[in-house]
Amino acid sequence: AAAGPDQQYRLRNLRGNACMRIPCQVAKGLEYFEQALAGAQQADSPTKHKLIAEAYKELGFYYRNEGRWDLADESYALARKVISAKLSAASPDQDREEMASIQTNWAYLKGLSGSYRDGTNLVESAISVRRRLKYRQEEGISWSVCGEVYRYERRFQNAWAAYAGAEQIFQDLRNWPWLGLIYQEQAICLYQAS
Repeated sequence: AAAGPDQQYRLRNLRGNACMRIPCQVAKGLEYFEQALAGAQQADSPTKHKLIAEAYKELGFYYRNEGRWDLADESYALARKVISAKLSAASPDQDREEMASIQTNWAYLKGLSGSYRDGTNLVESAISVRRRLKYRQEEGISWSVCGEVYRYERRFQNAWAAYAGAEQIFQDLRNWPWLGLIYQEQAICLYQAS
């Protein structure tokens, strides 16, 4: 009850994500994500636009995992619209990173739904931003998604090159969990290509 608006927003997102991992509680997650969005829209904070964009992105993630791709696409579009309205040359790096995060998540959805060109454009833009910001782990995540979009399109050589970019980053960072995920993606790619 004593939590401020930012803390309440974070708590609602955490509860929503937790519900997505509990059998028979996934639908309850939507309620928390909608509460987080409503709280972000009512927030009196200089980072209000970022909170709203982030809330739409979380809703997009929820809908994507529920297989409601039209609603996910709409949520990601709204997230980008909100963050784009405030981006300028003077914007902090966190806003640019949030845009790259939205683009990466949206690109994955575009790959799943067969909009491959849109997906690659989104994720390549995210990679460029994250490289410029020197956010290595985040860049590696975007390379992983880029590989997935290419794999869904059955462009296996391009997928392999993207996975190799992610692999190099995660080896340099000694990030073993992400490296394990990349190896799984590469194995699937090899299997499908053969």
